[in-house]
Amino acid sequence: ALNFITEASSSSNHSEVVFDNCFTSTYENYLIIGDISVTNSGDTARARLKSASGQLQGSQYPYRFQRYDADSNTSDNSTRATGDSYFQLTEGLNDNSARVSYTFKMYIFDPVSASKRMGLRQESIAVSTGAVQQSIEGAGQYKDQVAITGILFYPSGNNFSNSTIRIYGISNS
Repeated sequence: ALNFITEASSSSNHSEVVFDNCFTSTYENYLIIGDISVTNSGDTARARLKSASGQLQGSQYPYRFQRYDADSNTSDNSTRATGDSYFQLTEGLNDNSARVSYTFKMYIFDPVSASKRMGLRQESIAVSTGAVQQSIEGAGQYKDQVAITGILFYPSGNNFSNSTIRIYGISNS
């Protein structure tokens, strides 16, 4: 069962969406559902994790996200890194808010455990700077073994124009 934890929503320009203390020992795994629009075409959507001490900014974020464009058969478009200081969730996005730049479903696996790596799995829809619909799927981890208590979403530059993000805890029974 899904159990609602928190939500953040804004329809005015904002530089980030921050969730503090949304991950606790109550749940082992989490589901995040959201949509984000950017103010400037070409900006990407990013996520960074938080611990009780603040943002986790070290180069501990390996990830690979595969993009499939609606207007081609190309399947080798990927966004990947082995040591970024954030998860880059998309490539350049379109700023037409009616199209919604980025709509996503993201699973967070065992963030609070300090004895193993936290995992992230996303499935999403994005609209490229060229107004082409994209399907994105992929995964990432945070390499340090630290209790992760929060997450923030932010654009690579400029602002978000709209966002709604909800976080749910997933019951083990």
